[in-house]
Amino acid sequence: MPPIGGPRGAILAAAICLCGCAKPLAERPEPPPTGAALVDALRARAAHVTTLRAEAKVDYLAEKGERIKLTMTFLVDRAAGALRVDAESPMGGTVASLASDGHTFELLDTRANRFLEGPATPCNLSRFLRVRLRTRDLVDAIAGGAPLLGQPASVTWDGHDGGHEVLVLKGEGDLVETLRLAPKTWDVDSAEVMSGGHVLYRLRHDDFSDQDGVRFPGRTVIEDPEHRADARIRYKSRELGVTVPPGAFHLEPPPGLPVEHVTCEE
Repeated sequence: MPPIGGPRGAILAAAICLCGCAKPLAERPEPPPTGAALVDALRARAAHVTTLRAEAKVDYLAEKGERIKLTMTFLVDRAAGALRVDAESPMGGTVASLASDGHTFELLDTRANRFLEGPATPCNLSRFLRVRLRTRDLVDAIAGGAPLLGQPASVTWDGHDGGHEVLVLKGEGDLVETLRLAPKTWDVDSAEVMSGGHVLYRLRHDDFSDQDGVRFPGRTVIEDPEHRADARIRYKSRELGVTVPPGAFHLEPPPGLPVEHVTCEE
């Protein structure tokens, strides 16, 4: 048989090299965990995060397609499912504040000179960061984890990208949540929540490190593909176990500014 040569030979040799150099799949480093064990570990980790204040650079996709970058301060109370977010202009000064006790929603937009209030629905909360999540789900994301929205249905191992435990939870109705957990540490690298075959939202965390005995991500990305929205959060500082000031999850409208009740039904 004549030796391989010329352009065809080079292509064939490259193909053989690529096939031979394929990265091997990672093996599971320990015995397969049960779904219940993974859920218990995630709940135990979350239980260490009672209250939290974090400062972050947030890059999010606004309504008209432009990306907006602001410094934001997040205050969360996991037990109450409550959230406060204050956004600062690059020139200084607060440009918007959102507060939710998990049931009600209030938004002061100083740039538009508007004060909105209404139920804490995902639609109302999206008036701030554009992504549609419930308050409690957003609190869990900011706290470095993910909401646990059902009961364990399956656990499998995916050896790609260093390997992940893939935990599937089945919730009410046709709600399905898929979490990809890092081996050994079981950090939540990503979570996807679906209903009726449609993606409600996705979370991605990366660059984990230990703080006060709890592993936190350095970056979080929240995606709402149906509404073509996302928020990219890069944390600058984080403080655990903060004392929540009275009334932190409630906003008062400035004098003379009318209050607009919004429900997203209009």
